[in-house]
Formats: sequence, C-alpha cells, structure tokens
Amino acid sequence: MSQPEVVESVDFLFDKNAAKHRTNKFEQPKEGNMKVVLRRGQPFTVKINMRGTTIMKSNIWVVFTLGSSPNTDVGTKGMAKINFKKQATEDKPTGWDAFIKKTEGNSHFVQVNSPSNTPVSLWNFHIEIETEKGNKALFSAPNSIWILFNPWMEADLVHMSETELLNEYVLSDVGKVWRGSKVHDAKGYPWVYGQFDEYVLPVCMTILKQVPESERGDPIKVVRTISKMVRTSPFAWTGSIAILEEYYRTNTGVKWGQCWVFATLVTTICRALGIPCRNVTNFESAHDTNGSCTIEYYLDKNNKPINPTKRNESIWNFHVWNDVWMARPDLPKGYGGWQAIDATPQEKSDGYYQCGPASVEAIRNGSINLKYDVPFIVAEVNADILYLKEDPNSETGYRKVDQYQRNVGQGLFTKKPGKYDPNGESDREDVMNQYKHPEGIFDKG
Repeated sequence: MSQPEVVESVDFLFDKNAAKHRTNKFEQPKEGNMKVVLRRGQPFTVKINMRGTTIMKSNIWVVFTLGSSPNTDVGTKGMAKINFKKQATEDKPTGWDAFIKKTEGNSHFVQVNSPSNTPVSLWNFHIEIETEKGNKALFSAPNSIWILFNPWMEADLVHMSETELLNEYVLSDVGKVWRGSKVHDAKGYPWVYGQFDEYVLPVCMTILKQVPESERGDPIKVVRTISKMVRTSPFAWTGSIAILEEYYRTNTGVKWGQCWVFATLVTTICRALGIPCRNVTNFESAHDTNGSCTIEYYLDKNNKPINPTKRNESIWNFHVWNDVWMARPDLPKGYGGWQAIDATPQEKSDGYYQCGPASVEAIRNGSINLKYDVPFIVAEVNADILYLKEDPNSETGYRKVDQYQRNVGQGLFTKKPGKYDPNGESDREDVMNQYKHPEGIFDKG
C-alpha cells in the first residue's frame, strides 16, 4: 500500500492529550520527532487533515503496530475502524476504538481508545484507507507513540484509587532514601528521581526489549524484568538522571552500585512507566541463602565461628528495595497491593539475579509458597538468628545454643505521601506493620 494522497498530515494535539493523560511533564527529545506519551485505556484525540472531502465514502482504520511482526492475535497490533456515527456519550469501549468527534472543513477530530491491557511500549501509528473504488493506501505518522500503564484507570492492573498516593508514587519526581548504621541513626537523604527527563523513557525501552512484546502489558512480568536489568562512588549520587543518561549512552549496567542506587533507579523507571512505586529501607536486614527464613551461625566446640555450610549468611545494617503497586490475578484473593521487588543482585531466582514481585501481604502472613521469592524477603524482615554449636552427640553434628527472634527488621522506612522535608525527618513513614505482625504468627521452619 502506498502513502495516500488523501491524508495530508496527522496532528496528535500534544498539549491537550498530555494534560488529560497526566504526561505533560515528560521532556521531549532535543533531536528528532516529538514522541506522543499516552496512558492505556484512556481516550485521546487525533486531528486528521485530509486533502479532500471523500472521507465519508471511504473505510478508514487507525492502526497501531509494535515490533517487526505485529499481530492482532497476540496484542502487538491494534486496529479500529473509524465510526462516523458514534457519539461520545455511548458506552466506554474496552478494546481498540475510534470515532469522529467533529469535523472542521477537511480536518477530522478522531477520538481513539486503547485497551486497558495494551502492551506498554513505543508504538507506530498508521491510517489505513480503502476508497469507495476499492483502492487501499497506508499513511504512517512520523511520530512514535508511547503507551504507558495507567494507574488512574480502574481496569488497569496497576490501578490506585487515592489521588494523594498517585501524586506521590507516580508523579512526584523527588523523594528521599533512608540510610544509617543502625535504626536509631537513620537519616533520609534527598533524591531526585527525574522520571520525566528526556533520557528516561529511552532507557525504559532498553529494559522493555528484554520482555516479549506480547507480554509488556503485564506489570508482573515487567517489574520482574526491571529487577533483573537495572545493575564514582555511590555515596556521591543524589539523583537518577545522571546515572540513566550514562546507562543510555553506554548501554551498560550501573557499576559500583549500592542497594539504594539500584532502588532509586527502579523508582525512576517504574514511575516513568506509570507503575506506582516507592523505595523502602529495612534496618537490620537479613540475607538468607537457603530459603530457611533463618540466619545460621556455627560455632566450634571452643565457641569460635566456623562455616561448615560454605554459605555466607549475614545481617546487613540496612538494605533498600522497592514496593510496586498492582493487582495479582495470579495469586489467591487478597494478595494484591504493594509488591516487593529487589534490584540488588543477591540470590538467583529462575536462573537470574532477580527478586519479586513478592506480595507484601504474603510476606506479612508468611505465605512462603506464593510467587515470587517470598521466602527471601520474609527472611530479610523477619528471620530468626540461630547459633549452632558443634555437638558429636547430635544427629546433625550441631545443637542450637541460642536464638534471637526480634533482631531482624527493626525499622522499614519510606517517604510519607504528600510531605517533603529535605532537612528533617518529619516526612518519614515506618511501614513495619505492613511487612510483619508485631509478634509473628507463623512457623518459619
């Protein structure tokens, strides 16, 4: 099909659509064509400028394509025949949909809607025309279209209902990350997430390329990949933008990164993609290597430390990971909401250094058989510390001589929504009770 002479141009009405989709803060690239940034499941308007007035006698489709082999069956191609009679007051569409809102001369304002499970990615936009004589032609717009997750849309898996939380966990581009040698020394350090910087969405695309195109609409798969893909002294970093610009220029992971660097980068990427996200700092964070939800220290008969298992289990002063908000249709009812993911490489999961999403409610209840990686994070916040001493009379060769049940997970801090205190701690929120019951209610084995 050739470029049709009947279509002169397409105007994506950048400012109006961006304001309605809450994407007007995204910086446009300094070079090349502007990118349209939209949220899935929400209508937007395109102005199609025609060369003639034959549109009413033609069949016209808006066409969205993703990747080199777009296919409607797997969701990487979306088509909607433009309806000339539909009214805006009719039922909201659930799939691809398009109709003419109004006409001004040879310009037609077309309202388009995408499904609420549209793959999140960079899409191409086309107009396909079949004239009354049966001739076909295709107009391809020079502008690419970003379609993001839409936490404002009830049908989206990342839907979050409270405006204050959406303003914090999606739209706020500054925050804090807590660090310290002990929980009573914890201090919140300001961090600039900068999710609307021109380099961020291109970096997001680099990460999304690791997810099959047809699966990019699933936030579970997307955040699991983010936890795997995000990898000067880290104490000097105070923002994500410079790191992501370097990532984009070199196409390599973050070197010499510490947990708070990984976590704040994840916050930047998730918020840019439209996934509500916060970073959480856990003080006295356990690193369990065998899934037992315990930290085991071994002593010889003279009470000197030994390591017969060759495992390096330990308690870190603090550790930072992320919570992302989404429904979990793959889990039993009640396990949606905050999900923990951890981009700091520690233990392999399904063959890769990745962790989560693990339902915070599952962590709290000790539901260690639910995916993904719940036992590892249960241990981080609630592991028992065991001391085992050599004993030739024991079947295992060791006997338990001491046990501590309350040393791990002494504080879990994140920034309080709607408040920012760059010089103090009034914006600190302790989410301990979201992660564990005060006394513990399950047998960790």
